[in-house]
Amino acid sequence: RSQVAWTPGEDLLCLWTDGLVDQRSGGFTEERLLEAIASRRHLTPDEIVAAVFDEADLSTPRPVDDRTLLILRA
Repeated sequence: RSQVAWTPGEDLLCLWTDGLVDQRSGGFTEERLLEAIASRRHLTPDEIVAAVFDEADLSTPRPVDDRTLLILRA
């Protein structure tokens, strides 16, 4: 069991379903997802989610599975 301290207003908790980074689609990988989130960390969680889905849609316009992304800021 381990604990990590949060930096209020800075740290993000990001959860997603495998459909968002589905390798069968060949486009939006976990690495790209993490880069997309990190590059937008200055935005609100809602803005991050919207921007990430916009970027994912460019790679995989017709996903083969459900896609969920949850961003929480302390």
